[in-house]
Amino acid sequence: MSKSRVVQALSIAAIACLALAACAKSTGAGATAGGSASSMVTTTQKIKPGTIGFSLPFATAPFYWAAANGLKDQMQSMGYTVTVTNAGNDPSTQYQQLMTFDTEKVQGVVVIAYDYSSVSPALSKLRADGIPVFAIDRDVSVPVDSFLITDNRKAGQALADYVIKQLGGAKAYIIKDYFAINVVPLEDRVNGFMDEMAKNYSGKYEVVGEVGGAGGGGGSVEASIPLYKDILLKHKDANVFILGTDLLAPAAVSALQQTGLYKAAGQPGAPIIVGVDGNPGTLDLIRKGEVTACFSQYPYLEGVWAGVMLDKWIQGLSNLIPSTLYFGGDLVTYDNINGFKSLWGDIKWKQL
Repeated sequence: MSKSRVVQALSIAAIACLALAACAKSTGAGATAGGSASSMVTTTQKIKPGTIGFSLPFATAPFYWAAANGLKDQMQSMGYTVTVTNAGNDPSTQYQQLMTFDTEKVQGVVVIAYDYSSVSPALSKLRADGIPVFAIDRDVSVPVDSFLITDNRKAGQALADYVIKQLGGAKAYIIKDYFAINVVPLEDRVNGFMDEMAKNYSGKYEVVGEVGGAGGGGGSVEASIPLYKDILLKHKDANVFILGTDLLAPAAVSALQQTGLYKAAGQPGAPIIVGVDGNPGTLDLIRKGEVTACFSQYPYLEGVWAGVMLDKWIQGLSNLIPSTLYFGGDLVTYDNINGFKSLWGDIKWKQL
């Protein structure tokens, strides 16, 4: 599907998302905004649109470019200019780029933080100087004006419920990979999964390996493969992978293949590989039957609604803006993937 057709479909879904945001409880699809969805969308601009800064931590995550395209598409349609910076995996660079936004007196800043402790002083300075700051995806250790994020615990819970059905009563021997330490969304996904297993599959599961959290290591496909192999060689009955990000799905497939334990999804005794994001490579593996399922997020919509709400903030309507806006997602599996018409991971997003 072309980008334009998928974006159109996503934009229609965004209207429903905002309507939910205006009336849902803080634990649901969005937070109470103190105003109607229609007023947020239709209010006339009184302040001339200027420049918005969007700070990315690195360029290798397709999710970030989907969000960046959503923000830029929405804000340019309202007359703004969007400047996108890429910190290249360096938190000190991201700090300096944020401080440059402050020096340039942009009208607003959107940030996906690489390392929240290192960029927090810059975010505090921006807000102290009257520049609104919205965060997407990764939490920061200082208050921001609005935080847009997938409800990651619910994503993990949805994957656990799916895995329980796939197991059909068989015991689960789980390998869990947080991908990185102290990254709140990743922790919430894996912990949400484990909480749901404890609630609905008590006594029928055992964690046989952990990577990226207390187990240490990991953080990339290349680093995770040997760690998975070591666990699999010690626990050949391991039959469930829960991945903090499905970017790690190729590592799970490779480790299973190299240890002779791989079976295609849906075959009797096939290991169940699940994770959160909906990245392009993961969708390809699901279509091939090599990965079982993922929870696909809505990064383009997160960017779109960061733009909608930031404009309203700039126009003096901060009372309409929720402090946190939670997004849902889609449970994409090897046997339902062909029924989806618009998955963000199927679009080749422009790197801005």
